[in-house]
Amino acid sequence: AITLNVTSGSMFGSASQLADAFTGITTHTGTVIITDAPTVAQLKIINDATTGSISLIDASGVLTGTASDVVDALAGITTYAGNITVTDAATIAQLTTIDGIASGTLTYSSVTDTANNLATNTGGYVKTDKTVTIDNGSTATLAQLVTINAATSGAITLGTNTIAANYTGTASDLVAAFTGITSH
Repeated sequence: AITLNVTSGSMFGSASQLADAFTGITTHTGTVIITDAPTVAQLKIINDATTGSISLIDASGVLTGTASDVVDALAGITTYAGNITVTDAATIAQLTTIDGIASGTLTYSSVTDTANNLATNTGGYVKTDKTVTIDNGSTATLAQLVTINAATSGAITLGTNTIAANYTGTASDLVAAFTGITSH
């Protein structure tokens, strides 16, 4: 690891130069100015190395990565105009964080969260063609399953707690809750 003698100095350069310079550093507190469009990996390295402000000269590049990496990469960034693609299942909180920073198009194909968060659907991320996974630590109620199923035409995967649960209700509610679900 590199030790900086002066940790509060400003750093200026391309994303690749700064990512190379910051690899292994976790103590920088100065301003960082990135002169070109960074990748998620580069921005994550830079963000992990500094607590100082990060300025992007070009905030319009495409960012692609896992939800966790994109959230980490955008930490401390207040606006990002580029399009963002999330490559794995994201939680409602992760999508809300990314969407709150980015003004470009947010592309994702799946959402995974608790039954309560998916049914509440703050931000409207459970929609039309999105794949939905109810996490294993959560047991969905019949009403939540009806709500989630109504919000998407994508596949719905139930977590182990929901698979093991017994459900009673009207025939129409049971049909609305389990249409398209094959694992209960």
